Amino acid sequence: MSHTRNTFFNISNKLCGLVFAASIAMVGNSALAQVFEETVPTKPTAAAFEMPTIKEVEKVDVTKLNMADIANEDLIRAARGEAPRYAIPNPVNISPTTSGNWENVIDQAGALRSVWRLRVGCENAVSMNLGFTNYHLPRGAALYIYTPDFAHVIRPFTEADNADHGQLWTPPLPGNEIVIELTVERDLEREVQLTLGYINAGYLNFSEIVNVLDKSGSCNVDVICSQGDGWRDEISTVAAISTGGSLFCSGFMVNNVRQDLAPYFMTAYHCGVTASNAASLVAFWNYENTTCRTPGSSASSGTGDGVLTKFTTGATFKAGSSASDFTLVRLSSSPNSAWYVNFAGWNASSGESTSQCGIHHPNVQEKRISFDNNASTTTSYLGTTSPGDATHLRVGQWEIGTTEGGSSGSPIFNQLHQVVGQLHGGSASCTSVTSDYYGRISVSWLGGGTAATQLKTWLDPDNTGTLSVNTLSTKGLTVTPSTAVTHSGPVGGPFSSLPYTYTLSNSTAVAVNYRVALTNKIGLLINGGTSDLTGSVSAGSSYNVILTCPSDGGSLPGNSAGVYTEDIVFTDLGTNVARTIRHTVEIGQTGFTVGP
Repeated sequence: MSHTRNTFFNISNKLCGLVFAASIAMVGNSALAQVFEETVPTKPTAAAFEMPTIKEVEKVDVTKLNMADIANEDLIRAARGEAPRYAIPNPVNISPTTSGNWENVIDQAGALRSVWRLRVGCENAVSMNLGFTNYHLPRGAALYIYTPDFAHVIRPFTEADNADHGQLWTPPLPGNEIVIELTVERDLEREVQLTLGYINAGYLNFSEIVNVLDKSGSCNVDVICSQGDGWRDEISTVAAISTGGSLFCSGFMVNNVRQDLAPYFMTAYHCGVTASNAASLVAFWNYENTTCRTPGSSASSGTGDGVLTKFTTGATFKAGSSASDFTLVRLSSSPNSAWYVNFAGWNASSGESTSQCGIHHPNVQEKRISFDNNASTTTSYLGTTSPGDATHLRVGQWEIGTTEGGSSGSPIFNQLHQVVGQLHGGSASCTSVTSDYYGRISVSWLGGGTAATQLKTWLDPDNTGTLSVNTLSTKGLTVTPSTAVTHSGPVGGPFSSLPYTYTLSNSTAVAVNYRVALTNKIGLLINGGTSDLTGSVSAGSSYNVILTCPSDGGSLPGNSAGVYTEDIVFTDLGTNVARTIRHTVEIGQTGFTVGP
């Protein structure tokens, strides 16, 4: 493969009044945009500079899809109960040092930037996505993925996407060819670590109907319909996911006892997310239709208008068990706060539900909602005898909607709006009024008795014994930071990381009332003088709450050497959502070593 660097293209040759074939949609983290707005291009360099045409850029093609073989393989996969596919992965080993074309540009500030481009394609693919098995960018660098006509552009991947697992997997773009473009300061070019490990050719599209296999059943109900009105907080927790650039399922953000916004995400064990491939997980948020299509109509099973521009990429495996078919991961980054993705509540007790609601993505389609108005029963997987081995919750039949391939891993909520299981499988469809089976949260709670096989270790890390929490809403009042804190110091103080500042932010159009309270009363104070505080944050503004030691120099009255805990609780009085954050104070200790 050729590897060339072309001549300079100066800003004076920038295309003025450039007309695009379609609007460029770039969605990313707003904080990220603020950090890099001075150094990262706001659109692909090839769209802003007069550069060699796309056709002059080197292209790598993968093998044409054999649809007959794929159909047979998918039948076998379905019979084995494996996760459905939408693409065929093709392993490669490509980097900017082995393939593609390099050009040089001078930006408006006079800085020299290097631009690397490569085209990849598959003759009969309906979508393309990529897996970078080595990804690390220096400051100011930007990686764009787009279609040759710029009609579809993924937001720039940057230094902010560097992760401990060292990988980056992208959402699919429609069509059979995409362009990879890297722009980096010339002086930092040697710091780029970028290896393309997989080119994934899609044969089923997420959002554009290609054939009958893509269609969801006509009895499905869009979440935007009136049936979803009582479930808006829960609807936002659910996402469609891609793993390994080839498998699709559903999943959901899950709350924890600390309610600290830790980005835990659940799906089904059979969806194939493991410790070795969790980095390839891409979650698509708010992938929904904007208008309600009448169930039973031809339109209800056809293509909708959901978009895949709101996504997070990467995760770390935490726990899983085949017995109750659950997997728990921690996402590499939290969903953008502007997307209002909530964290689903759950119930780990063994009682039956009186009614159920399922929220899911059938056949890689926009989000749907289903209802079972009868009490659940406890069974074995695919069994009808209760309790069987008691690992699954059985839905006898759906009164509204159904589930399909791709719905696997989606949550089922009880009448209290708490998750009691995630979808394993079943035979229900719009034409088959039969059962579905969900792995029970109550079984997954203790799982196989180890951290790697249970939920309890991660969702109740302080071993409080709590067996249920409600959905945590990200609308209204948000609290940052949200992680547990440890302070240490000698008797009498001072103590590390004190004072400690929290910011209460109100993203709504109306004022939000709040209460801040210290529960254990070990001697810390809020804003220098109280252990309880109430107030109001006006629309679109924020307020700082500062956790301090008393004014006597930092000592905590009545405390001697030892380890003490204080829980600070932030309550949004409009929604009654409370967030609890734990502070641990080590007095007379250095780290975890007892002092003299």
